[in-house]
Amino acid sequence: MRRDRPIAVLAEYALLTKSFERVPSSVLKVIDTVEVFFRNPERFDIPGLVAPKVCSPESELLALGRADLLIAIHRNDARELSHRFPRARVITVPHSYHQLPRRPEGPTRGSVLYVGSSNPFNVHGLREFLAQAWPSILAQVPTATLRVVGSVPEEICADADRVLHIGRVADAMLAREYQAAHVVVNPQIAGTGLKIKCVEALSAGCPLVVNRAGADGLEEGEGAAFLVASTWPQFAAHVVGLLTNDQARLELEAQARTFANRLFSPDAAFAELQSALALNGNVA
Repeated sequence: MRRDRPIAVLAEYALLTKSFERVPSSVLKVIDTVEVFFRNPERFDIPGLVAPKVCSPESELLALGRADLLIAIHRNDARELSHRFPRARVITVPHSYHQLPRRPEGPTRGSVLYVGSSNPFNVHGLREFLAQAWPSILAQVPTATLRVVGSVPEEICADADRVLHIGRVADAMLAREYQAAHVVVNPQIAGTGLKIKCVEALSAGCPLVVNRAGADGLEEGEGAAFLVASTWPQFAAHVVGLLTNDQARLELEAQARTFANRLFSPDAAFAELQSALALNGNVA
């Protein structure tokens, strides 16, 4: 601190803020929350989901209280943080993602894309999708194929029909997967923060189907930029509709790109942060 004389100190997650207690009051103390765990704790209490609790609500609130400026990753988190910490400034900085080249009008027919890491929320959601929705989709579109990209374990897909486990890929190949997909799905039932797989799919202009958890913080695009399902039969119906109705798919793709550019372009994503830092120093 003495050597660099910063105008601000930023911690990723509330978990790393103990050092803020030694930061002079003249320095802006910023927490990029990434995830707000105490909001809606019932998200972790879902049958079949074994998700570790990172911290207690009390310890998280204590840590968040050390900040002058709290960064939320979407508006729902921002609203809750503003309520809990009325003396702190709260801004929203979502994930920034550049738009990919426009998708071809003719994607790989029947290709359903799932992208996810091996975290418990993804594992649980994919497992439930394969059990509850995928058989119905195949019954109506027998040529459909599910491509599973990412580090989600291969054994989850072992007994499912017409499922290809691609595994982890480089960014360039992931971009090609989004370009080729007929439909993208995020069947996650629970979780925290902004679902980056949704940001990527929308920024690529993909037709996207999600459960309610996947739409957290993105609700203003529901029904226009992406489709949200409340039940597994509805999830399957949305996917089948997009696989079989090109007009509906193309309309959703156009809205997805517009929505993503408005929320996730670099200029939009970082505008509030740039203004906040400018108040505490000379920031271009």
